[in-house]
Amino acid sequence: MQFWDHEKGETFLYRYAFGPGAWLDLLPDGRFDASPVGMRYLCYAERASGTLNSYTAEELVKEFYDPKAVQEVLEKYVK
Repeated sequence: MQFWDHEKGETFLYRYAFGPGAWLDLLPDGRFDASPVGMRYLCYAERASGTLNSYTAEELVKEFYDPKAVQEVLEKYVK
């Protein structure tokens, strides 16, 4: 599911639900929050210079896990 800011014309949050208690909230810049079960679905791959690079959940958590940032973005839109 995408959460869209109609005034700015851009998505501000992607929300993924994988089942009961399994969710992932992703900001466009890559920072995220997730339930413990949702973390199991976390992975990332990108093609760069003709090679496919993949990143483990542990690598992503170190750099991008930021529940406070996700909460701050959501608070701007929930009144």
